[in-house]
Amino acid sequence: MCIRDRYMGTIRKVYRNNMKSVILILAVLVAAGLTANLQHALPTLSAGNNVPMNILSEIASRIASDGPLDDIFNLFHSLESQIRNEQIQHDELYERQQVECNGERSFREKEIAEATSAINLATDEKNAAAVSLSQNEQQLETNVKTQIDISTLIKDLEEQRAAANANYRRRNAEFNEALNIITEGFHMLQELYTGSASLIDLNRVAVKMFKSAVNLRVTHHYVAVIGALSQIAQKADLLVDTNVLNRVEELFKRLQETLNQAIQEEEKAEADAVEVFSDSRQKLQDQLDGLKVA
Repeated sequence: MCIRDRYMGTIRKVYRNNMKSVILILAVLVAAGLTANLQHALPTLSAGNNVPMNILSEIASRIASDGPLDDIFNLFHSLESQIRNEQIQHDELYERQQVECNGERSFREKEIAEATSAINLATDEKNAAAVSLSQNEQQLETNVKTQIDISTLIKDLEEQRAAANANYRRRNAEFNEALNIITEGFHMLQELYTGSASLIDLNRVAVKMFKSAVNLRVTHHYVAVIGALSQIAQKADLLVDTNVLNRVEELFKRLQETLNQAIQEEEKAEADAVEVFSDSRQKLQDQLDGLKVA
């Protein structure tokens, strides 16, 4: 005898012994428990699919109306089959959702990994930019300081050149004045020779020549000329030896040549200084312009 037959026989005995009330209570309890468990385990049963609930209601109705036990057990089997089908559907849905969730998680993890990589790359670039910014700020500070220093050098160089040029022009004017005095001395000798000039005039020229020599700081070139004029000025009369006048005139010419040579040397020194200044200033200006562009 199979288990089912023995189980059916037992139920029939209970039924014959008038235990319907007990079965009814058990069925109601089972139905209530199944309903709660199914609604918790299979949410689809409470989402409009009322087949299991209908079966439970039918079972309760059969028991209340003293229906055949075979029909009741068939309903239970039908309920079991329905529940298993629901469970299969639920498992299939669960598997699909798992696949979808795994796919979504994989996609999100990939996005997170890419975002993390992008953040790391951006952080590295930010750090590199910060280092570069610091270096650029230091270079800018050095650049600005160097520009100020070079501008100061250019200004000092221009001031020095202006002072040197002013000194050159002053000495040039003094040399030209000295040449004019020498020319005046020539004329004085001629006038003295013809008698149209006096020893006082000669003495006046000698004093002017001495002052000019002192200003030019070339008194050593004037010693012979001034000495000769002093000798002439010491004579009691105006009868001056022609040889003496000729010798003094020769001294005037030599002094004039010396001064002209000094003027040429001054002009050459000034030209050389201007060239050096222009070259130095241009180099500084080029360096300054390069720093402004950098």
